[in-house]
Amino acid sequence: ETTGRGLGTSSLATASLCAAAALLVFSSLTLGAVWPEVLAATLDAQPAKVIVPAACFCYFMAYGMLQTSVFRWIRCMSPQHHVAEDISAMTGSCGQLGSLASTLLLFLGLEIYAVLAHSQ
Repeated sequence: ETTGRGLGTSSLATASLCAAAALLVFSSLTLGAVWPEVLAATLDAQPAKVIVPAACFCYFMAYGMLQTSVFRWIRCMSPQHHVAEDISAMTGSCGQLGSLASTLLLFLGLEIYAVLAHSQ
């Protein structure tokens, strides 16, 4: 994430590409967690030792780049410094709440899935 923050961009196209990459990697890893037998059948153990950590690295780097890009855009939104700070603080707070909520929902979803899968 820190590496991605250092590589943050103000280009909308690059930020969109980072968002798409993060979503794709996150979705792939989530599907691998939900259906580990499919992941095991798709990847042998040797390549998986490289691919899974590389996918995590790509996700966090893209996330850091996207996060920095959003805060750079916020700074450019208003010529008044205090307005940009207020918007930036509110965005950060909403991002933290959204992160907490999505983590909780994903955890609950995976736990419910595990309970239902093992009860059959």
